[in-house]
Amino acid sequence: MLAEIAAAIKPNEERLTLGGVSLIVREMAAADELGGDGSPEDIFMRVVVRCVFNEAGELVMSDADIPELKAAGKTKLRPLLDAVQRVNGLVQEDNTEKPAPGPA
Repeated sequence: MLAEIAAAIKPNEERLTLGGVSLIVREMAAADELGGDGSPEDIFMRVVVRCVFNEAGELVMSDADIPELKAAGKTKLRPLLDAVQRVNGLVQEDNTEKPAPGPA
């Protein structure tokens, strides 16, 4: 049964190529910390840097890269941002926002 549970809680992932670089976008682990305060954009960028890995499974960015990410062209960065949102369940498969939960 442990194998079934482990498979059920395995983080979501997507593969994409950005600027000719193969990336793995993986759902944030429950234990990951975002730390600090900031604008919603800053917080989301901290999520981004914690979700993007190379083929060897190593993070490719850190918080030090956030200013450069924020300065990037939105249309060029959009595929990465969309993938981060999808694997973390922030949007539906068609990239529309998930509806807010209603009363139970």
